Amino acid sequence: MTGVQIDFISVPVLGSASVSGFQCVVQNALVNIGTRQGTDPVYDTRGTNLQKDAAYGRLIDLNSAQHSSNFAALDTLSFSRDTEGGDPSGLAQVNLAPAEFSGNGLSLEAKFLSIDGKSVGITVNI
Repeated sequence: MTGVQIDFISVPVLGSASVSGFQCVVQNALVNIGTRQGTDPVYDTRGTNLQKDAAYGRLIDLNSAQHSSNFAALDTLSFSRDTEGGDPSGLAQVNLAPAEFSGNGLSLEAKFLSIDGKSVGITVNI
């Protein structure tokens, strides 16, 4: 799998770099986590309810943030497996855990494990 590299900190630089293999899979998973479920015109199963839960005030403490994160991880793993087609660099596991929670935002520790044993961990802000 190969895709355009996205710079999650600033504006994406389209066409300047690409990612492949497990890096592309992880990037796609991060995009899926941040996509609101039901908003993709091509894949109706893409996305999670994490943003919706935050916007609707459902993330009121670490426990509720963990609960919503667990569902986002499961939705992301399911979507990834449905669209990757058995790629050995595909996702075997997605773990999301709240690292920091406040009324202004949520930081998640995101960990991804591939079928062939590679792993990547990153902190993302929601």
